[in-house]
Amino acid sequence: MNAITITAEANGSMQPNTTTFPNTVTNGDFTISSGGLFSPVGDGIDESTKWNFDFSSDPNFPFFSSSLPLVSANLTLVLATKHRLVSTDSVRIDGLSGVKQQITSLPNGVVTSVTIDLLNIAPDYSSGNILNALYNNASGIIPMIYQDDAIISQARLELTQRLPLYQYAVKIVCGKGDGRILAKGIYHTAINIHNPSYETVVFRKKFAVALPGKPGIVTKFFDAKLGPDQALEIDCPEIMKYTKSKNFVKGFVIIESDFPLDIVAVYTAASIYRKSEEVQSIHTERVKPRKRRYRKSSSKN
Repeated sequence: MNAITITAEANGSMQPNTTTFPNTVTNGDFTISSGGLFSPVGDGIDESTKWNFDFSSDPNFPFFSSSLPLVSANLTLVLATKHRLVSTDSVRIDGLSGVKQQITSLPNGVVTSVTIDLLNIAPDYSSGNILNALYNNASGIIPMIYQDDAIISQARLELTQRLPLYQYAVKIVCGKGDGRILAKGIYHTAINIHNPSYETVVFRKKFAVALPGKPGIVTKFFDAKLGPDQALEIDCPEIMKYTKSKNFVKGFVIIESDFPLDIVAVYTAASIYRKSEEVQSIHTERVKPRKRRYRKSSSKN
């Protein structure tokens, strides 16, 4: 399967500092607190350990989508249980239910590595709910909580998403050419997208700017959908908006979909020497897709 994976980690010590309630212990990326009056904090007994998985620095994060389903969500914990009541322990994404699988039967006092595929392990852990947590406030941060009888020294979460089967790269030219790169004139691009199927198609689009001798910005993906036989257009005002361009931009619009689409680009140009911007040239181009070959995604575990 052709897939993309993003990874986030949190690290700490297996022997953190200790304090007493109501103080907390900072153990690397983990924050340990206790609910017991005057009880030790940091000894791994009756405690709550919190941390954040920050995916925003992963180079693949800009290519992830909030609408494409996950195929796996592997959570790995390196931990040492500190009490026989580990049988009541659980780990969870903040806001979702606790996951107890593979934790409650761990041996006491032994450092163990546990990997859990969160996806669909409980009703709360659907692809949609995990992605909602990831994209809450567009942060790329998933807050986690472990309770309550263990010390965690490492946590890692790998989210894997299947890539769309079809990809289109559509050339764009918008704005006023100054004669240095393109001939002086007013250029327009209109990209028409049609869904030829009998189903509603969800697709995504992003914008890549081409600069002389160097790459320009690449935006994040924006989701869109079309019902059967519906069509929409991507035009210069939209291109200028998302690329934050003012007078001129050229590059590509990248469109990805699981279903083939009809995509036709219309290019027009007018002279800047005429009082009215009447079209002087027009060209249309049907854009063919690249079809990806699916292959099994390799695991980092």
